[in-house]
Amino acid sequence: MGNQHDQRIHALKNKGFTISDAIKSIVAIYEDLHGLDDYKINCGNCEEFACDVIAVVTGGDGVTNESKELYATWHDEQPDCKEYEKDEWSHKFIYYRGRYYDSQSPEGEDNWRDLSCFSDVSRH
Repeated sequence: MGNQHDQRIHALKNKGFTISDAIKSIVAIYEDLHGLDDYKINCGNCEEFACDVIAVVTGGDGVTNESKELYATWHDEQPDCKEYEKDEWSHKFIYYRGRYYDSQSPEGEDNWRDLSCFSDVSRH
C-alpha cells in the first residue's frame, strides 16, 4: 500500500495493543492515508488489513507470525461454510483466541457469520 503506510503500521508494533485497539488504530491509518473507512476496508482490502493486524499484535511481519491462536482466514475456508456462502464473494478476517475480527468488528464475534460484512452481503 505504500511506504508511509508501512511506516505507520511499523510504528504501532510492540506497543502492547489489545487486538481491539490494534484494529481501531489500523482503521484510522487506512482512513487517513487511503480514505477507506471500516466498511470500505472490508470491500477489497480485508486481506491486507488482516495481515496488518497480525503484524501489530505480534510485532512481526504478519503472515509468518500466525499461530493456532491467531491467524487470518477466508470465510470459505471455515469448516461450517455452506456451498451457497462460497459463491458470491470472499472475505478474509482474523481468528484470535476463539473469536473472529475484522475492520468493522474490533471487539470480535463468537461466530464468523456474525461479522457485520456477512449481514451486509448485498452491499458488496
